[in-house]
This record gives sequence, C-alpha cells and structure tokens, in this order.
Amino acid sequence: MALQNIRKYLVFYPFLFAAYPLLFFYSRNEWLFPAQDLLYALAIIFAAASIMFGLLALILRNVHAAAIATSAVFLAFFSSEAILGQTQGFIKPRYAIVIYALLVCAALYFILRYTNDKIRFSFILNAVAVFLIALPAFDISLDLYLMYQPRQSGQNQNGQITNHEGSKSESPDIYYIILDAYAHADTLKEYFGFDNTPFYETLSSKGFYIVPESRTNYGYTITSFASSLNMRYLSDDDGLSEYAMRRTKLINLISNNEVYKFLKDRGYTTIFIGSGFFARHNFGADLSVGDLSAPFAQKGLLFSFLNSATFVGRALEKLPIFSVGPGYGDDVLYTFDRLKKIPSLNMKKPSFIFVHIVAPHPDYDAPYDLGVDCDRVPMKTDISRVYLDKLICANKKIMEVVDEILAQSSSPPIIILQSDHGQGYTNGNETVNGISINLARATLRNFTALYLPDGGQEVIPPDLTPVNLFRLIFNHYFGSDYELLEDKSYYVCELGCPDTEGKSRFFFDFTEEAKF
Repeated sequence: MALQNIRKYLVFYPFLFAAYPLLFFYSRNEWLFPAQDLLYALAIIFAAASIMFGLLALILRNVHAAAIATSAVFLAFFSSEAILGQTQGFIKPRYAIVIYALLVCAALYFILRYTNDKIRFSFILNAVAVFLIALPAFDISLDLYLMYQPRQSGQNQNGQITNHEGSKSESPDIYYIILDAYAHADTLKEYFGFDNTPFYETLSSKGFYIVPESRTNYGYTITSFASSLNMRYLSDDDGLSEYAMRRTKLINLISNNEVYKFLKDRGYTTIFIGSGFFARHNFGADLSVGDLSAPFAQKGLLFSFLNSATFVGRALEKLPIFSVGPGYGDDVLYTFDRLKKIPSLNMKKPSFIFVHIVAPHPDYDAPYDLGVDCDRVPMKTDISRVYLDKLICANKKIMEVVDEILAQSSSPPIIILQSDHGQGYTNGNETVNGISINLARATLRNFTALYLPDGGQEVIPPDLTPVNLFRLIFNHYFGSDYELLEDKSYYVCELGCPDTEGKSRFFFDFTEEAKF
C-alpha cells in the first residue's frame, strides 16, 4: 500500500524534463561557463517549473495531468528555436509561433484526453526523465573533474620544464596581452588591403620590437593559450590529440600552467583580465580583475541557452538589462579600461598580468560591434570591414594602454602584445587535406610586439613562435636554462576536419606552408 501511494504521488519528471535541455546545452559548452552559472540557471528553471506545475495542478485539479502539461510546455519551449528556425523564409515568425503553440496545445489535449492511466504514465515518464538526465549529468561530472583536477608540473618535451631558481630581485611586471585574431601585417595588406605600418611605427618609437615573421603554434584560442603558457606542444593527456579535443582538459591545463608556477616561485602575483566568455574564468590566477555585476557579464549560461534554444532569445536582447554585452563590444572597452588601471594598483609583489581581449575578432552573431572610433555601430554584412574597423579601434586602445603602463610603472615592465592566431577570411583552390593553404597561412601567421627592457629583444629570433616566448624571456631575465623547441604551426579544426582516410582530425601540421 505504501509503495502504491508513493507511485501515485511521486511526480518529479516535469523538473527533470525542464532541466534536460539546459544540461544538454551545458554538457556541450561547459568549458565556456563556470559551474556556478549552471547552478544559477537550474535554480531559475526549477523555480519556473514549480510555479507552472503548481498553477496547473490548481487549474486541472489533477497532479499527473499538471505534470504532463508542465513537461510538454517546457520541452516545447526549449525546442522552439530548432523547430521554428526551419520555417524561416516560408512563414512570418509571428504566424509560425502561433501555429507552433496551437500544435503543442492540440497534442497536449489529445495526450491528456486519451491517456487513461495517468499514474502509470507518470511512472514511465519518471523513468524516462531519469535516463535522459543521467547522460548529460555524467558528461558534465566527468568534464568538471577534468577541468578542475590537480595537474602534475613539469612535463618533459626536449627542452625539459623544471623549476629553475633564477633571480628574484628587481623582477619586472610582465603584461601578456592577447589580442584575439589580430592578423599579421602581410595578411592585412594582401587580403584586406590595409596597411598597418603607422601602428607598427608608433609601437617601435616607444621601444617595441615587432617580430617580423611571427607565427602561432596552434590556430585556435584555447590550444594557443594552453601551449604558450606551458611553453610546450600539447599531447593526448592535455586534451588534444589528432582525433580528439577535450576543451575542459585544456582549460585545466591553462589554469595550472607552467608560466604561473615559474613566476609564483619567484614571488609573483598572477592576475587575469578577460573579455567575452572568458571574462567568466580566472584561469587559476590569484586575482581576476573584472566585475561580474557589470552589464555585459549578465549574459551568462542562462541567457546563452535561451538565445540558442528558444524563440525569445533575440527578444531578450532588446530588453534594457541585456542592451549591452559581450556581443556589443562593451566588454572589450571594459577590459582595456581595467588594464590601464593595473599599474596604479601599486602591488607589493611583481605581477604577471594575463589579458585576453576579444578584438579585433568580430562577434558574428551580435547586432552591433565596435567601429573605428570605438563606438557601438550596427553589424555590417561586410565582415572584412567589421574586422578592420574593430582592428583600428583596438590599435587606438592598445596605444592608450601602452602609454599608461609605461608612464605609471615604477620600473620598466615587460609588455607582450600577441595574437592567439591570425584571421583567416581568405580561401583558395590549393588545399592540403581539404584545407585551403591560404586560409591556414592567414590563420597561423600572427602578430607579436615585445617591449623587453635591458636588451631582452636581442635574444628574440625573427620567426618566434609562442612556445619559445617565455623560454627566452625566463632565460634572459631570470637566468634559467630552457632549451628552445622546434617552431611548428598546427592548423586546428574546432569541430574536426576529415583527413585522407575520412576520419575526423582536429589539427594538421602546416608549418612549412605558414613560414614566410
């Protein structure tokens, strides 16, 4: 009797069905959002499901009917963008929404009308919901473990990485400023018709060395971060192999990187400043200089999920609370502003400031981006023009930052301006493994400008790649003895590209093609 009563009143599947689409979305994108975002989003969805379930139970006067209706409404709502997106160009959106709602109501009516044993039906739906939830929950648990598990220090790779004791006195502040997708000068001139010489000349006049044949090691942001900050190439254990890429393991590698460890051993404080989705990470830094109460930071997991899964996402963007955000360039300007204030913090210890700025990389999905005067302008259909406008804005802001750092620093700092990869808008008929050589070359040729006081630029080769950058800096300024690695460049396929055997590969060696 007790078991029958439990079966009769135990109804939890509406909450699991309501949560399932969010959990599935997060399981595919967890590397972009911290775990607390998931808890916040789940709390909102559970609260909404509870309110709807309670109201429907009062209206229908049947718990099981209310549970079925609540589940149907949430599943239909969270599937709306995928279904309604198929009607674009055929039916006006407002008509499509009305038709979709009527079909959902009709289906719900027939289910409620012709399901006689609703208690048994609820028991089955409870079991189905548990099974559905278990799949993304397992993926999320595994990925969070991989993202946050402690890592062993010092993997050997020809030039072994170990703890070197170098000098700890008079250590300079180090600014490692990543400009996302900032193209090499040759790429800008050849494919965009843009001459960046005035910007380079201004940097040179302030003491910067522009690396003439700069290349990246990996043409994708998180693989580039993971490699440069660990001063080595990536392996299967790091989350990147030819046929697999686990971004959560790469995030873990970035957060436990060798550059941080080396500098912390020498009394450094590590600081991270990010923009875009990475504004919500701190990548293992001691301090994360950001303000998650700032308007752009409100676009976290829940907003991204609603924008991706439901028809109301674009409507939400028009609300005042979401009128500014990562897609509109405000986070880029905010990051530049925060970066300018770092020297005035008067840190008691030397600092390593790691900065990721989503510029000049355009935000393709946003209705606005930054114009040449760093104001918000409507997104153009000509993406090349959008890119150049944002690059011109970035140039202006970079010079403001450089001037402020040099003026406010008590002793000459090290300043590294570098792009994680170039910008590959071009295409061509000549391919390797189905990948355009022009595309790979433009992606792998990046921008690097270095302010290295006390003769530091004399040790920098003209064809520097990030994997050797900190090896050279640590050897020169801290008396370390890192060996240099061979400079290689890998084109990374974010979603995998078919190789000659038809297998999906994630990176290809384009070293020779990327050379100057």
